[in-house]
Amino acid sequence: MQTTQLGPIDPVLTLKEVTATVLYSRSQIYRMVRAGAFPAPIRLGPARIGWRRSSVARWLNQREDSAGGPAPPS
Repeated sequence: MQTTQLGPIDPVLTLKEVTATVLYSRSQIYRMVRAGAFPAPIRLGPARIGWRRSSVARWLNQREDSAGGPAPPS
């Protein structure tokens, strides 16, 4: 994580990066956001959204904790 005079920077992930990270499709992510089961994106501009990396990481960690640990290796 980078640091500026204002403090640490929490990078913003694009939808493409989020789908690659959590291995869900775009439509599944949006369904989960609407259901309150996935972090809501932040608006970056009129036609641009993204997800804070820390929010996605927290969501993944919660899933891992509720499942009893990491998935076994394939």
